[in-house]
Amino acid sequence: MTHSDYDALPGVRWSYLKEMGRSPAHYRYAVDHPREDTAALRLGRAVHLAVLQPELFGDSYTTWQGTRRGKDWDIFRLSAEARGVEVLTADEVALCLALQTAVRSDPVAGPLLRVGSAEAPVQWTDPAGGVACKALIDFRDDCFIDLKTTRDASPGGFGREVVRYGYAGQMAFYRRGLAETGRPACPVKISAV
Repeated sequence: MTHSDYDALPGVRWSYLKEMGRSPAHYRYAVDHPREDTAALRLGRAVHLAVLQPELFGDSYTTWQGTRRGKDWDIFRLSAEARGVEVLTADEVALCLALQTAVRSDPVAGPLLRVGSAEAPVQWTDPAGGVACKALIDFRDDCFIDLKTTRDASPGGFGREVVRYGYAGQMAFYRRGLAETGRPACPVKISAV
């Protein structure tokens, strides 16, 4: 499922729901003002596709060899948008492919990605409040895997990001969705690259 298809599904997603922890006004603002696409988000999407759906990576991205400015860049970018592909620099493509190799050849992570489905949508109604919910699980088989890109994959650095971005709440939300749709409880695997 593409992210735009997922966006069109009814239901509240974790990225908005976590804002309720700050206040209902923060939640409403997040719903009414979806976050702006950033270089980090674009690169995270590219890494996800390279690692979780490598067969789609080449058809979804094109490589720009120059600096992202000027007339030539504008022409290239507009041409890519017209073809429905995103633009990565040569360094970004190299990084995506290096992370793909590292994760898929890892003795623990690699075997987990050999059977199952990537970008698996889950929809349910929360029984406590009757709220329609949705999640897009990175990879699902007998466990569910959530791939995170990070600047610092050390235990301390990534630990701080787990708290900062509410990853524990996200995993609980996903497990709740799986349970509500009759899927057995499964372990959670988070891979930080």
